[in-house]
Amino acid sequence: MVMDSKELEEKMQIIFNMERDRLNYGYPEYGYQYIGPGRKTRPPSTGLISENSESYNLDFPTLDSLKKLYIQIENNEKMKKSFLKFLLNHASKKGVPSNATGFADVSVLSFATLIKLGFINMAIDALIGKSDRYDISRPLRFIFSFIHYEYPVLTPDNMKSIIRLNDLAINTTNIGYRNSVIIINNIRKQINKIRYDNLLKELEGINFQINQDRLKVIEKIRLFGFDESLAKFLDKAEAYYWDTSKDEFDWASGIGILREFSNVLVENVAENIRKKIKEGYPKERKTLIGNMRLYTKKHLDMKELDKLFDALMDIINSKGSHKLISDREYYRLTKNMLIEIALIIFTKLEKFLSK
Repeated sequence: MVMDSKELEEKMQIIFNMERDRLNYGYPEYGYQYIGPGRKTRPPSTGLISENSESYNLDFPTLDSLKKLYIQIENNEKMKKSFLKFLLNHASKKGVPSNATGFADVSVLSFATLIKLGFINMAIDALIGKSDRYDISRPLRFIFSFIHYEYPVLTPDNMKSIIRLNDLAINTTNIGYRNSVIIINNIRKQINKIRYDNLLKELEGINFQINQDRLKVIEKIRLFGFDESLAKFLDKAEAYYWDTSKDEFDWASGIGILREFSNVLVENVAENIRKKIKEGYPKERKTLIGNMRLYTKKHLDMKELDKLFDALMDIINSKGSHKLISDREYYRLTKNMLIEIALIIFTKLEKFLSK
């Protein structure tokens, strides 16, 4: 879809107007919904951070609309700057929540969108700039919820930026912080716990970057509306690696999980491509999934990944593991490689669909 900056801003304003109307008439601002097993009876997660964050998804319709719009323009630097400028402008505006007056505060939509798109430090800087003028308790509550359910995606730099809020709160008496002391203290406690937990994992040799990339892939799966089984396969693959209940690691069972993930991923990606270009799949391979892989590689311009992608598929479809290292470690390397390639595929798909 081709649009100019003016058209982009008009579409963003439509989304913000909808959010304002929702708030004016009493609709909830946002909420994290449990999407795991037993979802109908599962109570909300409590405490500082959720122990099974992958099982929760943010229910924020207008934010989802902004993310879909962003996908269409993120590869155009000029449009991307216009998009972010619009969000920052709305983040700094004063809003007065009231019924049917048209002045409901929609700044949380701006902050939440920046954060969910990965511009966490930018969102925090905007919040700090707003705090000397207005009450920031509502954006802070979103930050607390985001950390509670999505803390694994936070980088050390993000946490330093967030903790600045606490440092400023200690040395100021303005209204923005005075009304938010409790929530800021809880955010500080969250960061302290995450940092400590991360240190323990580091001492145990867990790869943080891979875990963050796994969560990014899950986010992309939900953003594109792909089959939810993909996220479950990733969770299952991760849990399988850490399962030490059996005497020997079963390579075949583990690789079977990765094979299911790769097949469903290719099916979903290929279908998205087909819907856009209205072109059928080739018939060069014996199986549909094989032809879907060819189709995906061709249209997403994966030449630089061709050999690596084929090598990974060979491993996933093999019967045995590499004997120079343990089955468990070979499975871990294969799992991590699949996560990184999946992330690249999503990036290329975003670029393809934005043309």
